[in-house]
Amino acid sequence: DNTEISVLDMQSNYEQLHRVITELGNELAINYGISPNQFRMTSQVSSGFALQMENIRLDRNTLEQQTEFKGYERELFNMIRLVSEYYSKKIDDTFNIDFKEPFYPTDKTTSTQNNKELIDLGLISSAEILMNENPDLTEAEAIIKVKNNLSARNEMLQRINSFGMINQNETRAKLGL
Repeated sequence: DNTEISVLDMQSNYEQLHRVITELGNELAINYGISPNQFRMTSQVSSGFALQMENIRLDRNTLEQQTEFKGYERELFNMIRLVSEYYSKKIDDTFNIDFKEPFYPTDKTTSTQNNKELIDLGLISSAEILMNENPDLTEAEAIIKVKNNLSARNEMLQRINSFGMINQNETRAKLGL
């Protein structure tokens, strides 16, 4: 008596429900200092530059926090060093904190064009670009690699420009004349 049975209405407004869930997710992300754009579920790919612009404020805050964290870690290290010296256990003075910088993927064509423009303006060298891409390379190794690459490129261009024909000097050299 006096009971009512109802079922889920399959005609519900799912678009409104999705909007409410999205807003709640965004609020949660913002409360934790995370960019809600990192959790978009779309079929479109964001470029590195677009992600960088969306997260610029968050990155700035992260870098500020990392700077503060480095200071606190140095203070803690100095305290630990003093305590260890008191107990006659010396700690090595080398201490380094290195956070990974924010990274945003870029198109290879765009990064190559940017590097070319930087070289043309004299703001960076080819060796520095190689060292940025491979931090294990020393400056001397990078310079040698650039020189080898340039000489190989010039040799290839010389062959292309001569249409594969052998010139007189090469013929004389091969014949020992």
